Amino acid sequence: MKKTILVFCFILLTLCLVSGNILAEYQTSEIVESEDMILIDSRSSYSYNGWAIDGKVGGHIPGAVLFSTKWLENLETNQAIKNELNRFNIVKNKELYVYGDNSDTLVDKLNELGYKSSQIEVDLKEYDNLAQMENFEMLVPPVWLNEKIKADQVFVLEASWGDQSEYLKGHIPGSVHINTDAIEEGPIWNRKSDEEIIKSLGQHGINKEQTVVVYSVADTTPAARLASILKYAGVNDVRILDGNLKAWNAAGYELETEKVEVEPVDFGAKKVENPEYIIDLKEAKKAYDNPNSDFIDVRSPEEFRGETTGYDYIPKAGRIKGAIYGYGGKNAYDMSDYRNPDNTMISYTFMESRWLEQSVEAENQNNFYCGTGWRASEVWFYALALGWDNVSVYDGGWFEWSENKQPVVKE
Repeated sequence: MKKTILVFCFILLTLCLVSGNILAEYQTSEIVESEDMILIDSRSSYSYNGWAIDGKVGGHIPGAVLFSTKWLENLETNQAIKNELNRFNIVKNKELYVYGDNSDTLVDKLNELGYKSSQIEVDLKEYDNLAQMENFEMLVPPVWLNEKIKADQVFVLEASWGDQSEYLKGHIPGSVHINTDAIEEGPIWNRKSDEEIIKSLGQHGINKEQTVVVYSVADTTPAARLASILKYAGVNDVRILDGNLKAWNAAGYELETEKVEVEPVDFGAKKVENPEYIIDLKEAKKAYDNPNSDFIDVRSPEEFRGETTGYDYIPKAGRIKGAIYGYGGKNAYDMSDYRNPDNTMISYTFMESRWLEQSVEAENQNNFYCGTGWRASEVWFYALALGWDNVSVYDGGWFEWSENKQPVVKE
């Protein structure tokens, strides 16, 4: 993790006690580095990433750690809160300074749990050097999506595997359901042919010039899988509703249950326009021999070590020889290493710092892989949001690689 950067006025300006918390009023952007302090941003991940919501400033003070007060609603026990704090390296032997929405609530909880925490007042409008995720617009908040739906400025897709039963229970108004079988097929579960993909997208009413927002009911991976195909095919503006349907419901917006019918349209391209975004075995073998190319494994630790294959239809366990562990989740159906307690994308600063610690370098060509492509698509999308350009999804993943006598290792 980068050294924590704290506002210089923490030390210099007059402090006053209010309800047991320290409040500091200041108008300076001078900063000081300290190993003994942590600055915490208690706002939503949307605001932290860069979204200006409700007229407020988007972005965060450089060096601030995200820990949203709203996450307390998702963490049912004090131990769960402590576990999450520990995950983000928020520890008891450091002074914690908290700013942002409902920071007093978070400070009270931190102090109750034995942390040394103080609340500070920050006017972010006074800062001209706020940090933000380079392409934060790729992960949208519910409030933005709701406004765009009302203005008829987005095309919304709900992605899932299988029938429309969940979709018909309640979906975002105007959203069109797409079964992932429309874009991929077994037994390896690679994407369909380019011609089939372009035809299928057009049949679902998608034109490449639209702003397309994709979401899933809960798990992000179906939405990410579809998003990767959309960008591969050439849709110019693809976004994911960060937090999925759960975030939409939490924001208090209505659902509808009637199926949305669409007229087929011309996709707007005769061939895929971004073939470099998804590679197959042929390209993967070339990438493997390139010293400036890395394979990033985003499966569970047990899959990476070869203790399990993750899926009953994948017979062999292990990993691509030389692959870098890029974090994943508890099992083949979990991506908690990349999720906040409210299911939004984990803090991008935390994600990037962990990659760098693993020697995953933005300058290299990074090929993300999992079992068959879904989990890799999610992490790949996040990498694009970070501004990492040299990234691809190895579509066949471990399943295809292990079945084709390629270099592997098993601990």
